[in-house]
Amino acid sequence: MNAVLPCLLLVACLPLRGLAAEPTASSASAPKTAPKAERLTLYISGVECPSCVYSVQYNVSQTQGVLEVVSGQNIDNYANVTFDPKRLSVHQLAQAVLDSPPLHGMPYTASLRLKIPAYAKAESRKKIDALFAQWNRQVKVDAIDEAKGELELRFEPLTGGNGKPGPAGWSLDLLRLRLAAPPPQGLGFSYLVDFQKDEN
Repeated sequence: MNAVLPCLLLVACLPLRGLAAEPTASSASAPKTAPKAERLTLYISGVECPSCVYSVQYNVSQTQGVLEVVSGQNIDNYANVTFDPKRLSVHQLAQAVLDSPPLHGMPYTASLRLKIPAYAKAESRKKIDALFAQWNRQVKVDAIDEAKGELELRFEPLTGGNGKPGPAGWSLDLLRLRLAAPPPQGLGFSYLVDFQKDEN
């Protein structure tokens, strides 16, 4: 018995290769940067009970690239989602909501709210409406308050996809490029994506 004890102690002191965080040449030189995450609020329709909230939250949280989902209820049902935009798009998040098992027969749908101050001016509104008309197979836009430039984007079901991993469908990068970038690439209009503060 006494001869076994030193062997156990010796084994316990040996480094565990592959299990311990032992730096390798490639990992020691690789920069340690977390993905640049985006946070936004998706407004969810069709939610009628706490089990609906759980169904949507669970399905969205299981989507590759989602880092956090916090659900809340005020006047509207919503989910604050933190995600890696290099791995998925806001359209894919909306699709994850749509793919959540409906508990009351009707599917859940997600929308995004934007504020585009230039939308309050008729000439700018025409340009913005024409831009969103180009994306009408992916998103539909409704004005909540034209005078304040408040819009709601409803997502169409995501079809096909590009067959490659990564973002698919309509994205906030597309909005930045076509709406916010200065002319001639974009329209040069600023915008804000609505975000609800998490309930504590």
